[in-house]
Amino acid sequence: PAGNVPTSDTGEMKWDLSTAGRGVVTINTPRTKAVLGYVPNRLWQLGEVTLAPATNQLGWCTLGATLTHGSSFTNDCSALVVATGWWENTGQVWKDANKDSVGNQWGGAPILMEVVPFTLTLPVATNRVSAWALDERGQRKGALTITGTGTAATITVGTNAGSIWYEFEVS
Repeated sequence: PAGNVPTSDTGEMKWDLSTAGRGVVTINTPRTKAVLGYVPNRLWQLGEVTLAPATNQLGWCTLGATLTHGSSFTNDCSALVVATGWWENTGQVWKDANKDSVGNQWGGAPILMEVVPFTLTLPVATNRVSAWALDERGQRKGALTITGTGTAATITVGTNAGSIWYEFEVS
């Protein structure tokens, strides 16, 4: 496609290549909101959801939320949130300093990965939102703090969350 920001025919997906070597993909559909690429330390307003990935090891990450129940992020819904950045297998060996191949030295379990810190803001009262970090089996393992006002709720995940995936509900 021509131009620096190829966009899907529906406008729901954009690949922004306007900054050389620092591409960003945004997904903004009614049921999925996501940013991928060189996105940390910026606010991303995707419809009614605001995503704000923070500083991480690689300077790029993925952060996305998709509805698992409901048709809107603002009323009677639940969503899965995934935030990923650096990862590698225990014992994997990079072929060289460029870290572009491990050849056949993949290593094994457990997988090592960073927790990408972020905030996710919804235009609903804090008393309507609940959120949890999920364990390796997708089960709730700990409640997340919800801050905000009577009109906006913010879920905050720090580097100590111990997970890369989360769940939230809006009642």
